[in-house]
Amino acid sequence: MPVMTLNTEALAHNARKTAEYADRWGVSLLPVLKAVGSHPAALAVLREEGFARFGFAEADEPRFFGRMDGERPERVLIQLTPPSQAAKTAELFGRSCQTEPEVLQALDSAVKAAGLPGHEVLLMVDLGDGREGLPESEVAAVLDFAKGLTHVGVVGFGTTMCCLSDNRPPGDFSERLLALWDMFAEKGITEPTVSIGGSYFCGWLDENPVRPVTELRLGDPFILGEDIYREKALPGGPFRQDVCGLRVEVVELKTRWIADDDENGFGHASGQLVPPVRRRGLRRRALVNMGRFHVGLDSPVNLRKGNPRHISLPCDLPGAEIAGLTAGYLVLDVTDCPGPVKIGQKVTFWPGYWGLSQAFRNPAVKILADEARRPSSVVDEPAAGENPARG
Repeated sequence: MPVMTLNTEALAHNARKTAEYADRWGVSLLPVLKAVGSHPAALAVLREEGFARFGFAEADEPRFFGRMDGERPERVLIQLTPPSQAAKTAELFGRSCQTEPEVLQALDSAVKAAGLPGHEVLLMVDLGDGREGLPESEVAAVLDFAKGLTHVGVVGFGTTMCCLSDNRPPGDFSERLLALWDMFAEKGITEPTVSIGGSYFCGWLDENPVRPVTELRLGDPFILGEDIYREKALPGGPFRQDVCGLRVEVVELKTRWIADDDENGFGHASGQLVPPVRRRGLRRRALVNMGRFHVGLDSPVNLRKGNPRHISLPCDLPGAEIAGLTAGYLVLDVTDCPGPVKIGQKVTFWPGYWGLSQAFRNPAVKILADEARRPSSVVDEPAAGENPARG
């Protein structure tokens, strides 16, 4: 089976760089490592770097790898809770993001029934993404309702941009955050938490005043080490881009005649497009044991950096080109590789966001925490001191 390597050294480097960035703007960080399923080895690295609280995209995410990782107070559920799962949210998470009075009531009852000390809530507000969140005009009424509950306490509000839509923060984004901050303060929630996500805000905070943001929810800087929204380097780098590598094996090596109509890029028996590699005649082809089953890649395989579906060309097999993708195989054209290619040879790809997300949740992919280095990676640096901005 393919092996997904988790480079703990590179992850630690990115954690330090991201924390330094947060210090620069005076915000705390909530790492949201949903792309790697909040793997326990990844969370352990961030704990060693001083992070104490983590965001989870799904209620069952902490159990993906067979055990519950960390203590309840440090776990934050950033996805809205279905009413039927209020008891699970109360049991597993110390804080959650909510919008509906019915769910707040169910959470309050669940916390009481379980004898838990309480549960923190951020009210989500839609400021233009169109995914989840209350309209600004409805926030006050829901906050008043929540203040009448006894076991659930609202501690602030949050918003998300560039997730459902491609909408960037509007020009009056900071002013609208300030207006909400004032309203929360007037209703007795002094110094409310103001949480923004996702990783688009790395570049945004470099260009805009931070007030009144207090918390930044991030995942890409830790795992991918790049700004996939702007398709450029993250501020405060250099970041490592070798945190997660997909290591596969050459299982077949054959010379084949490629006719003009074999790879026209227009269609495939599955109804999917195939990569239009324009290489005709006798070509050397290698099959590796990775396909859509393992990483769910769309076809054509997108090699554009920054695209969340991209997968890199293998850096340890120069000259190779991706020639096709099926359920269980990826086809490499290795005709122009300067060195020999052998059966059993290990090849490493660097998947994008969705490839990572599916591979880490796939029992057909082995996850191995090691320190395999990408040849072009930057040199890591000594550990930084304790960082108060790490949550």
